[in-house]
Amino acid sequence: MKRIPLLICLSLFCVSCSQVTILRTKELTAVRDSLSHEIAVLKKNIDEEMVREELHRVYVEITLKSMDEKLMQLSGNVTENLAKISEISKRTGLISTQMAEKARQDSLVATIKEQERLDLFSLAKSNYDKGNFSLAVNDFKDYIEKYPDSDDAKAALYWKAEASYAMNSLDNAKAFFQQYFKENRTEKFACAALYKLGLIFNKQSQVKNRDAMWDLLKKECPDSREAKLVIENQKK
Repeated sequence: MKRIPLLICLSLFCVSCSQVTILRTKELTAVRDSLSHEIAVLKKNIDEEMVREELHRVYVEITLKSMDEKLMQLSGNVTENLAKISEISKRTGLISTQMAEKARQDSLVATIKEQERLDLFSLAKSNYDKGNFSLAVNDFKDYIEKYPDSDDAKAALYWKAEASYAMNSLDNAKAFFQQYFKENRTEKFACAALYKLGLIFNKQSQVKNRDAMWDLLKKECPDSREAKLVIENQKK
């Protein structure tokens, strides 16, 4: 009879142990599953990080390679451009030399032409001063035809009129003096031209025209030497 309680106790102990074992097993399984999940997540994160690092490395390599290619291209362009610049510089230097030579030649030609112009005017005036009035008229005429826009062309017209007057070619002289005054009313010889026109009209016995010229002279050039001569003559 004493063995029955002992068996019962042993049986209860075994049942209790079995339940404890089952609980422990469940706990261990849960821990295992949790660890497995954490390991899987950690592995996934590690794999993703490795992928990102690999992508970054690949991107860096591609970028560096692209930069190298661009640098090589730029280097080639720089070399090519330097060669072009050198060629342009040579051509520019040649053009500059040619332009300088042309400018020198043009300057020389201009100097010669200017000297020819001065010589022709000097020749005409020299003939007038020497009394070679016919030659002077022709020379002044040539000068006006060759250099119509020069300042001395005005003086040439006046001296052509004076040379004609000196040869007593009154009609020609009158036409030249009138042309000079009409075109050069404010120029150097305008007063002298009016005075000489008065003298021509006087020689041609055109008294009214003479007085009209000299009245205009006194009006236009009141302080001139020619106006004073007219006033003195009119007092006599």
